[in-house]
Amino acid sequence: LPVLAISIVATGILSVEQSALPIDLLRGALARPELTESVSGALIAFQLTLLVFLQWPIGRWLAERSVRFGLSLSLSCFSLASVLLGLSALTRHGAVLVVLALLPMALAQAAFLPTATEAVIEETPAEHRGLAMALFSQCFAISAVVAPLLGGKLLDQQGHGVLLWLLMALACVLMLPTAYRLRPRFDASGQAAIRLQNQTALSGSSKQSIDAVARDPSLFRS
Repeated sequence: LPVLAISIVATGILSVEQSALPIDLLRGALARPELTESVSGALIAFQLTLLVFLQWPIGRWLAERSVRFGLSLSLSCFSLASVLLGLSALTRHGAVLVVLALLPMALAQAAFLPTATEAVIEETPAEHRGLAMALFSQCFAISAVVAPLLGGKLLDQQGHGVLLWLLMALACVLMLPTAYRLRPRFDASGQAAIRLQNQTALSGSSKQSIDAVARDPSLFRS
C-alpha cells in the first residue's frame, strides 16, 4: 500500500504534466505571457529528450541504491519541478522557470519508473507479485482518468496553474515520510529479507566462533 500510494501521486503528476501543462503554457498566467503552440511543443519535446538521455544512467546509478533513496529522490524532484512551474506564473520571464522545471521533472521520471517496480517486488511475497504488479499498473490508469479532470477543473476555476502545481508539490512532500519508512521485506526469490539478514548474522557469528577456536583450541575444550 505505501508503494501504491506513492505511485498514484507520481503518476498523477505525470498525467497532469501531459494534460494541463500544455494548456497552462498556451493560456499564459498571472505575469507569464502566453506561449505559442510551437514553443510549448518544443518545451515538451525538450523534456522528453532529457528523459531519454537520463533514463539509462540514472537507472543504473539507482540500481546500486535502495528503493527508499530512489523514491525519495523522485518525489523531491517532482516537488521541486512543481514549485518552479507554479512560480513561473508570477514573473514575465516565467518561461525560463518552466525550462528549469523540466530538468528535475525529467530526473524524477527517470528515477521513479525503475525504482517503483523494484519497490513493488521488495514489498510483495512471490505468490502475490502478479496481483501487486497488476495493481501497480492500475495506478497509471487511475491517474490518467482522475488527475487530468481535477487539473483541468482547477485551471478553469483559477485561470492559471499556480494552485495546481503547488498542490502537486505538497502531495509529493506529504509522501516523503512514507518513502523514508520503506524497507525491503522480500528478496527477488520471495524469501523474507529479515530472515535472510538473521541467517547472515548467524553465519557471521558462527564463522567468528570457528576462527576463535582455531586461534585458541582451549576454547573448544571449555
